[in-house]
Amino acid sequence: MARNRFGGTAADAAEDMSGARVPGALGTVWDGPTEGSNQVLDLLSSEMSPITDLKADDNGMIPSFWGPEESPERLYVDFGAGKVAVLATDVGDRLKDHQNAFDPHGDREAVLSMMGVATGIATLGSDGRLSEDQVPVPQKNSLASDTARFNLGGPVTNLFYKKATAYGGAQQSFAIDTKNKFVYVAQGIGDMVQLPGEPAPVPYATRRLQGDITISQMAMDGTFLAKMHIKGAGHGVSIAIEQARDGQTWLWTDADSSSSGFARGLHRIKFQSEAILISAEQRIYRPLGAGMHGVSCAIDPVYRRMAVHYTYPDPDDGSGGRRHTLFDLDQAAQDIWQPIANVDQAVNQPAPGMGTFQGHTTYGNYCYSLDGDPAAPIYLTCLDWVSGQTVSRQLVTYAPEMTYREPEGLEIWMPDPSVPSSARLVFGITDGGSNARTYTLAYLEPTPPAPSAIGVGLAPGATPSASVDVALSTDGVTPGISVKGLVGSAYLQQWTSKSSTTPDTWISTNGHIATNKNIYQTGDGVQLGSSNVDFGSGKGAMLGISNTASPPTKNPTAGAVFYAEGNKAKVRSAGVSYIDSTGKEFDLVAPEGPAPMDHGLLAWTLDPALANSQTSPTSGQLQLLRVRLTAPRTVSAAMIYLNNAGVGLTAGQNFAGLYSMTGTLLASTADQTAAWGTAGTKNMAFTSPVTNLAAGNYWIAILSVATTTPTITRASGQGGNMGIPTAQTRFGTFGTGLTSLPATITPASVGQAAVAFVAGLL
Repeated sequence: MARNRFGGTAADAAEDMSGARVPGALGTVWDGPTEGSNQVLDLLSSEMSPITDLKADDNGMIPSFWGPEESPERLYVDFGAGKVAVLATDVGDRLKDHQNAFDPHGDREAVLSMMGVATGIATLGSDGRLSEDQVPVPQKNSLASDTARFNLGGPVTNLFYKKATAYGGAQQSFAIDTKNKFVYVAQGIGDMVQLPGEPAPVPYATRRLQGDITISQMAMDGTFLAKMHIKGAGHGVSIAIEQARDGQTWLWTDADSSSSGFARGLHRIKFQSEAILISAEQRIYRPLGAGMHGVSCAIDPVYRRMAVHYTYPDPDDGSGGRRHTLFDLDQAAQDIWQPIANVDQAVNQPAPGMGTFQGHTTYGNYCYSLDGDPAAPIYLTCLDWVSGQTVSRQLVTYAPEMTYREPEGLEIWMPDPSVPSSARLVFGITDGGSNARTYTLAYLEPTPPAPSAIGVGLAPGATPSASVDVALSTDGVTPGISVKGLVGSAYLQQWTSKSSTTPDTWISTNGHIATNKNIYQTGDGVQLGSSNVDFGSGKGAMLGISNTASPPTKNPTAGAVFYAEGNKAKVRSAGVSYIDSTGKEFDLVAPEGPAPMDHGLLAWTLDPALANSQTSPTSGQLQLLRVRLTAPRTVSAAMIYLNNAGVGLTAGQNFAGLYSMTGTLLASTADQTAAWGTAGTKNMAFTSPVTNLAAGNYWIAILSVATTTPTITRASGQGGNMGIPTAQTRFGTFGTGLTSLPATITPASVGQAAVAFVAGLL
């Protein structure tokens, strides 16, 4: 700002205590007349050179000088006779310049910028009409006929109990961020706290008058996480969380503190851990323009409205009342403030009168407030936005064990944002000793309104009969439409297209749904048999079938029945087939001949009945016998049949095992020297079963080291590897001179054998 000129007039004399002029004396300049005033050092001489004090001229007069940039109209000079006021001498010049200026207050520019724009000043076009974009915006989010409201005397449940915040002073209000799972708590900055950049610690009383507040970020269980500060904001009577439609999260707080320490506006900001914000440097929202006092806000997340509380005309003079005004939240975020409803706090309020106002919120058609004082009765009040009247006022008996017990803050919380009926009315209570306050949050649940019933097809004013009753609700909490139909009528509900004479879709009197039209589903999938969706983390075009409680015992007379039992998909029909890309159909049938399961096996190399001989494998050489699992299984053992026992078996060098087709040893048995010393069926348990082994091919491995290895039942094997690559060998060998099962083998090095040993997996 421009500096003001002082001194240089006939009235500006430098005098001592006797009133005599003091030529050449040095004087100082001050911003006030008292002992606590500050010396002004930002001064310029009449030639615009920096000076820090004044020197009287040869006649004892104060020379002309320029004051500080703050442009005060009055300063005080001291030449030994105490601080004496001097007034700016260029007031007349500045007044003349102001009167001659084209737009000294910026009013013309402001008005011109509003001409012909939406929400501005309308102007007629050349055709004498208003353009479409100048038509006033219609009032949004009007009040419904009725909505759910909270039973203020209902049961109370803790959210968290006696948790510490950033400082030990009393907490003032809170806001719950359900999306990100945080609770934000507003409170005054603690006593004698020195923030970064401050020259000294500041008393709490000073902070309170300045409107300095702290916002604590807490977990949903009340664990303190972080904090930020806003200097010059207000008292923190009520803060709020906005989940914007674009997915961003905003924190609404006090703004622009008055001299009494209460807000005159609102901020819409992001939480910034450890930040120190200056309220005057942030954007300030003024819902009802300048002149508002004690401003605070609350947000209804279900109906997307904002309630603004304020006092009028001014809380500082002690004569003001309290008022709530309701706005559309999305418009408020754009700084567009069109009132939906107003209600005065004290209208028809039953006794006793209000204690200290401690918080407010809104939900549907109702405004709620909290009042009370430390160690005194606490009350919740419900006001009706539609009628403007008090609906109920309830004494809060919660937490009688607390001693300080001061109510602080009121909020609507939705544990599940997708379910409007999950809304809760949460209130805060602070307790504990001075500078050691703790915070508790507890909540009430809403009571849905009784929906009105209407008769369909009845004469106006007639009472609905028992034939067809329709219950309608528009509160967003209870079901929108509920229909009760006449037993014995054709349908409970039906929908018929304009061009049709028969129903297209209907609900029968026993509740079954039927349609002769297409059904479309574009979500993650369709779940049958349960309301709990389980698609195994999949998305799109899926069918989930829950396990049936009573599986079918016979095939349907026509068609097929699909179901799940024991976590397996099953079908009952005359048969199952698939059609390949060429259009050829193949039946999926169980094998007609013997199968591994007939022998208690999971898989085998070949049917034991096809065996026609026996062979003694080469000592120290690994025999690899391929098997195929057709489904995931837990494998615990291998089986072979020995026609003759081994002779001279080397202890600790006879084993069976299981390899993957990439050559990795998956399981092995203990030493089989004793077992292979006799003939017969050999069930060889693995030391550790392989659980949930995927469907596919595997090798059973047999290694024997002996003078004469045992003979194993086999088929001819000639051509048993026909057309099979080496790495996928069905009957093969690997290595020489082995004494134990290798941890890995190289599939490409497997030799193809002409001996088809019989073996299986259990």
